Amino acid sequence: MFKRTILVIFVLGLMISGLVAQPAVQLHLSDQTIGSKDALQVTYEFKNISQPQMPDVSFADWDVNGPSISQRTSIINGNATSSYSYIYTLYPKHIGTLKVPGITYDYNGKPLVCHDQTVKVVQKEHVKKKQSAGTDPFGSLLQSIPAMPGMGLPSDIFGSPSAPPPPQA
Repeated sequence: MFKRTILVIFVLGLMISGLVAQPAVQLHLSDQTIGSKDALQVTYEFKNISQPQMPDVSFADWDVNGPSISQRTSIINGNATSSYSYIYTLYPKHIGTLKVPGITYDYNGKPLVCHDQTVKVVQKEHVKKKQSAGTDPFGSLLQSIPAMPGMGLPSDIFGSPSAPPPPQA
């Protein structure tokens, strides 16, 4: 009986330890190329680390707003994951290839690293961002609908209805 109890506790311990997600630190950039007057959103995301302290970061080539903080927890099929993010808005001080610094975070004596990334800042004041299907909930659905003249449908989603077809003689 005693051996059976120990075996059950051991198996449950293995199952629970398998459900614990691994801690990680990631650096996310909103764009790879921006204009000289555009803003860049930079997110340092700490995964499965409870309320981490952001290490000191020096943004030498940037004017900085922030940080703001975002926290998220999700439980899917009993597997809990969490995310704690520090979000900065950066404005370039000059044109060229600028560095966004990575960080090293000490998690229980283990260093978690996210590496530096670069952003190209071009002469143009603003770079037009292309809307991708990944960020648009409808993707290119509305652009792919063929126009059907004479159907009395709106000329566009928010426009006024098109004129009804002329009466038949």
